Amino acid sequence: MIITPKIKKERNRRDDEEIFNKSEKTARSSRKGCDQNNKLDQIINMIQELTKETQKLTAEVIEIKEEQREYRKELKELRREIEKIKQQNQKIEKEKDELKQELK
Repeated sequence: MIITPKIKKERNRRDDEEIFNKSEKTARSSRKGCDQNNKLDQIINMIQELTKETQKLTAEVIEIKEEQREYRKELKELRREIEKIKQQNQKIEKEKDELKQELK
């Protein structure tokens, strides 16, 4: 086969076209997809951490509320005891006053 200038030009054109076609075929979208997937994974991880934290906080809030209930019960009991002691003191004061009056 004899290579003529016409055939040489055609080969050069094909080579040039192939070079341009190859350069266009670079995969750019896959990187964006990976970046987006990484970002989505990071967001999902952040959301999971936040849900864990909120669960911990809700557990703490429940404990605090339970403690408050217990303290309220204790306060009620203490108030009852105080009221009983006041009544006893009043009785004793009355008896004391009566005894004072008798001694006069």
